[in-house]
Amino acid sequence: MLPDTPGSVRNTVDGSSSHSGHMNAPYASFDELQAAVADLAQATFAPMVDAAARIPGSALDGPEQVAAFRSLLQCWTQQGAWVHAPMGSRYSSRVPLPHFQDPHYEQCDRRWEKKWHAQHAGTSSPIPPLPPRPDMNYGWQVPATCPLLATTIDPDRWCKELRGRHTLLTGDLTQYQLHDLMLDALNKPTVCYGELGCKDHTVCTMPRKARLQFVRNDVLSTRTKVDLQHGSPTSDIIEWPYSRQLLWFRIFILNRSPVLEDDWTFAQELVETVANIRRMQPQALIIYRASIAGHPYCDDADAPLLYRDDDAPMTRWQRWFGTGQRNGTIGQPWTDAQRTQLPYGWSRHIRRNQLAQAIVEAAGGVYLDMATSLDLRPDAHLGGSDCLRFCMPGPLDDWATLLYNVFLALGMDTIP
Repeated sequence: MLPDTPGSVRNTVDGSSSHSGHMNAPYASFDELQAAVADLAQATFAPMVDAAARIPGSALDGPEQVAAFRSLLQCWTQQGAWVHAPMGSRYSSRVPLPHFQDPHYEQCDRRWEKKWHAQHAGTSSPIPPLPPRPDMNYGWQVPATCPLLATTIDPDRWCKELRGRHTLLTGDLTQYQLHDLMLDALNKPTVCYGELGCKDHTVCTMPRKARLQFVRNDVLSTRTKVDLQHGSPTSDIIEWPYSRQLLWFRIFILNRSPVLEDDWTFAQELVETVANIRRMQPQALIIYRASIAGHPYCDDADAPLLYRDDDAPMTRWQRWFGTGQRNGTIGQPWTDAQRTQLPYGWSRHIRRNQLAQAIVEAAGGVYLDMATSLDLRPDAHLGGSDCLRFCMPGPLDDWATLLYNVFLALGMDTIP
């Protein structure tokens, strides 16, 4: 256990408080906090792994290859752009990833079909064939300086990279979508009775059997049994125990999104969680998925916040200031002032993601930045009361390809 100081208060989802056993450290700036978190991570993980020289669970060996992998991953996830490339047009060879899992995520297709029929009802002409949803006409394009290793997913090759290792996904409801996405990508239709009753699934049979399981634990707590809260459990925060299952798995994909406490407590508890995994599984591959912000009023969105359309004419602003590099760029991401207005603690995800990256990489893990791209997609949420999770199929299809490429790169001796 990491040292802590009694007497602090943790804020719950509904704004009430509960004692957490940690006190917010008096750091004057976020830079000071980052430095303190880096020191804590270094002190915790240095005796366990030489994070600069290797990533446990991968074929990468040596500081040069580890640095090359992290640079390549950053280029794929942070330097790409959403490009308007309608499916079926001369600009796009993309096809939607068939979705086999939770039917809840298919409501976007049903809503779009209903809207399309309503638009063409009452006319003498037959209703035209249903086109793809508007949000599916954008694809994530990586820079030419860091091309993907593969642009399409080969389930058999992905299974080869898993090498018979079982995978545990742990986190909240948004992490459950990643579970569904991997099952779709590996072409393994299965029945899962909700995120709380999800059993493990066989996702590969050759060359060796590999299984996948999701366990919902919103805060990645290390508790070993369910907290019954004196006979009155609540559903605000789910902490389903998974610690006893650690010995079965060799790949861990983690995420912690709810904002319940101060940043220092978040960092301490994440260090404790990752250290617990690293102690029990020294050679395990640990991947941490960045937390994604939701988009209020997502039903009103009809395009990404920022995207590229090479057919769009240059604006007067672009002709005046640009050198051609901004040609076709439309929209703008959130400003800092806009982010501070986001509800549910979403405005703090950037800070939390930076702290998580320092912790996970110090433990020899992989930080997977899904936020840079998906924070730009207010147009692809389930909508209604859910402006956090995404339609499936949808922009997560591009992330299936990116995740596949991550496993390909981790299996290489030399990063190109």
